[in-house]
Amino acid sequence: MAFSLSTYGVQFHLFVLILFLLLILKSAHAGSVHGSAAHPQFASVPDLEAAMYAEAESWPCVRLLSTEGPIGCGNPGREVVSAPIQAVSSPSQLSLLNSPRALLVSSTVLHPVLSLISNDPIIASHVAGIMVEAANQSSVSALSPSSPFPQSAFAPYANTSYPWNPLGSSLDRLAFSLPVSLLSDQATADIRMKAEANSQRSFSYPLYMAEFDAIMTTTRIGASTSQACLDNLSCLPLGSYSVMASLPPINVSRGEASRKPLVVAMAQMDAASLFRDAAVGAESPMSGLISLLAAADAIASLLQRASTPDLPKQLIFLALNGEQWGFLGSRRLLFELEKLAKGEEGVGREVLQGLSLDDLTQILEVGSVGMAVADESQNVTLFMHHEKPMPAAAAAMAESLRAAAASIKGGGEGDSNAAEELEGREESARTGVHVELASEDTPGVPPSSLLAMLAEHPGLSALLLSDFNQHVSNPYLNSHLDTLPSIHLPSLTLSSTLLARSLLLLSGAPPSLALQASVNASLVSALTLCLLSPSPGLLCPLASSLLTPRDPTPNHYTGVFLGVPPSFSPSSSSPPHATPSPPLYTLADTPRLVWNFLAKATARKQRGGEVVGEWEEEREGRECVRSEECGVAGEVCVGVRATAKGECLVSSTTYIPALSPRLAFNVTHWTITPPRPGSHGDMVDPVWTESFWQHLGLRSYLVDDPIWDVSILFGGVVWVAVLCVLMSWADKTVTKKLKRV
Repeated sequence: MAFSLSTYGVQFHLFVLILFLLLILKSAHAGSVHGSAAHPQFASVPDLEAAMYAEAESWPCVRLLSTEGPIGCGNPGREVVSAPIQAVSSPSQLSLLNSPRALLVSSTVLHPVLSLISNDPIIASHVAGIMVEAANQSSVSALSPSSPFPQSAFAPYANTSYPWNPLGSSLDRLAFSLPVSLLSDQATADIRMKAEANSQRSFSYPLYMAEFDAIMTTTRIGASTSQACLDNLSCLPLGSYSVMASLPPINVSRGEASRKPLVVAMAQMDAASLFRDAAVGAESPMSGLISLLAAADAIASLLQRASTPDLPKQLIFLALNGEQWGFLGSRRLLFELEKLAKGEEGVGREVLQGLSLDDLTQILEVGSVGMAVADESQNVTLFMHHEKPMPAAAAAMAESLRAAAASIKGGGEGDSNAAEELEGREESARTGVHVELASEDTPGVPPSSLLAMLAEHPGLSALLLSDFNQHVSNPYLNSHLDTLPSIHLPSLTLSSTLLARSLLLLSGAPPSLALQASVNASLVSALTLCLLSPSPGLLCPLASSLLTPRDPTPNHYTGVFLGVPPSFSPSSSSPPHATPSPPLYTLADTPRLVWNFLAKATARKQRGGEVVGEWEEEREGRECVRSEECGVAGEVCVGVRATAKGECLVSSTTYIPALSPRLAFNVTHWTITPPRPGSHGDMVDPVWTESFWQHLGLRSYLVDDPIWDVSILFGGVVWVAVLCVLMSWADKTVTKKLKRV
């Protein structure tokens, strides 16, 4: 039999290699059996990666851009950033750094640390990233990254240096070329332990490292303004949808557009924070929104019980979005009303319910009203802010508010035990509500939606109702710490009752009826749980009966305007009664909840064409998934969930875009148009955008001394070389023996 020596040599090599691998596997198996806890086995690469890295639950600060430049945070380049973890308890410790560190700081020193980094490039070069410990109001007395006069450029008066927010640090409008993340409670404990371990070893190896992945697309491509990133398709404009409801409903499609004088009650529904996904805004501005929703429900219930379906004036409820970023909702609403009046193409008559600027007679904005307790007797004191000098029509509005306040002597209708339980403390007796005109020492209306509207249309008959006089009472304005403990629930209930009675008086209801309105304290408590509490959040019973949330944790950041701008005019394929609405995927949870709540609260309840009952009553309604499926003019589909269909109700509740009036969509992308002549808001509009990113994450890991990596590499190279020599020697030896044979 003839042998091929080359073939035999290859076979021999394979035999030796297989034997070697078997020995390695046997050794590894023996090691895992010997110490399975110390030597875990991994079924896949993700398992190995999960064992090497510990993901830290966190909420990042992200990069935003305006027409003038960037703000916010993000990795300085195209790569992830890693550095040893070090805890810092005082800004003075930063001067001792001599190499890049991932800093762990408390909320109390966050602002001083960021200020020092922004002013000292040498210190900034030694900070790779910042991790902020979880905190609460008991450990931090005040924290406001906002400016002393937020969005002062929109003010209709000259004194834009007035300190409405004296605790403001103005850090939320600065740009930082480093990642900054807010840690959860669990992540705080983990990172704190690792920082302590590094400190105990005097930062010698092995070291715990933090890895930041907050790479912003705009940074990678070098786009530094909104116009540049929109042109490069590396960002999207900030924006969302506001919600408008009418009481009683206006059926525009049947020609029932209101020509009555309008009384508008409005509140903001978006919050701001240095960390985009930690913007609860409990006191500012969500307390005003909760008050508006509770008042709308109380008014609708009273009118139904009194069999009074109509009022001399038309009541409009507005929940405005995007107000923290250029007053997007209020300015866009005015912009669309102006276009409608001129006969220009816009969102359409259907969306605006046939409203007109000429009919806009009275506006009452509900600002922060969750901290309205002023004295030991628990009296609730609210302040009415107005344009200077005060218009006569605004003075008449103030009299209606005083009359409503004088009628309130208790805590409202319903069981207040739920509110007191949530508050976690007993409340003393409450004697009533007081309203006062704000001090004449203020320059005018404080930062609010009304501020931007008066800049566009001076002389509007309007008031802002708030719990502060000369300076905001919220020490956590635009901070991640503006959470549920900011809210004084009994005060919020009384403020809501005041709002309901005031709106009825302003709408022309007789005092004998208007002063009966009373807000249910249990409803205020339920809304507070849904919109402000991390648990249950939007999984609360009230929200669960109206929608299925995408994320149950409340977060009221405006976000970006998603999708191609929808056509708000019904298409030829849509039934003529359809109420136009944007695609569901473009709507955030907060405006969806507000829309469903207002649509149900203000709906004209029908059975056989007659008004019946309260909105809580069980009714025989047609089931639906979309409003287009409803067959009666003016009906919308309310309460659609993942597990249940909604029902058709007659309501004129609608979505309105909350988007900069300077933005237009040009076939494939957004563009920024020139300011409109005479528009103060357009002239100062920053046109905020948010950068794209692929992933936002923070994780930690343990790294050995680099010399060990070199040693292992060198040892591996030597072992391979020795193995190759041995295999070559064995090959030659066997070959010689075979030749002799």
